[in-house]
Amino acid sequence: MLAHLLTNSGILLETAFIDLSLAGDNAILLAMVVRHIPEKDRKSALIFGAGFGAFVRCVLSFLLVQLLRFPGISLIGAVLLLWVCYTLYKEIISDAETEDMTPATSKKDAIFKIIVADVSMSIDNVLGVAGATSNHPVIMILGLILSVILIILATEKITKLLNKYKWLSWMGLIVILFVSCQMFYHGTLQVLPYLHNYFSFS
Repeated sequence: MLAHLLTNSGILLETAFIDLSLAGDNAILLAMVVRHIPEKDRKSALIFGAGFGAFVRCVLSFLLVQLLRFPGISLIGAVLLLWVCYTLYKEIISDAETEDMTPATSKKDAIFKIIVADVSMSIDNVLGVAGATSNHPVIMILGLILSVILIILATEKITKLLNKYKWLSWMGLIVILFVSCQMFYHGTLQVLPYLHNYFSFS
């Protein structure tokens, strides 16, 4: 196995770079989700949600690469991410109105949001990782493990900052909204030619 990794060190580095680019945006989003659940449940919710999200990405990378090339998938991911943005917006407003630090989100709801957000924000990265690790499943799995570790470590730090500086929640929401709008824009551009062809033949 070590010889295999050394032989394919370039692929491993490429996968690590893709996973690093994924970790930043995801960590901001996941921190905004977990800060609204009891502190004792945060780590387990984060590990389970991010871990399951990585498992889903692994399945997508192995089995659904062709489906992910379907132009509507990015658009669907963007819509899901916009829904997450809306729920986070409501939580920020609720915090501002009540000035109460009582957790407003259940552990189960947080895990669900983590999985949806993680997978939605990872659509482009799944294609990148799948392309980089073609025929190298061990490297793909190592890359996913790396991404989960990075996201969990970064999320814990960002959560503390969000709790200390409330205005950072708005900055985080803007970042996530920008990513989702970008996905929506590119997804729409991908779908438009198909819609044009469909209606021109109707």
